[in-house]
Amino acid sequence: MVLTIGGRALGLTPVPLTFGDLVALKRDHGVTQSRLAAGLDDPEAILIALAYRLRKLDPTVTVDEVAALPLDQAIEALLAVSGAEPIDRPTLSASTSSAGPTGGGRESSTA
Repeated sequence: MVLTIGGRALGLTPVPLTFGDLVALKRDHGVTQSRLAAGLDDPEAILIALAYRLRKLDPTVTVDEVAALPLDQAIEALLAVSGAEPIDRPTLSASTSSAGPTGGGRESSTA
């Protein structure tokens, strides 16, 4: 995935966090694993963590540039640098959405 940020094209690759990164995020920014686990209930933590990872790819990336990204692009970028695959949610088809046979020996009468 290529992200355009601040007029620059940035090729996104997985950027795993180290223990040192987690210590730096907590020490320098107050971002902890519990804040990250809160997801979009704590958007500031996600913003800082994403900017931190993007700066590993391009040290000139600023938090303000990341904050200006549309939310869908920011989430795609977060998935890309996290090494996570987007969740595939196929549409329902007749075979997966139709009710199965009821069986069980009970018959209904419509008299």
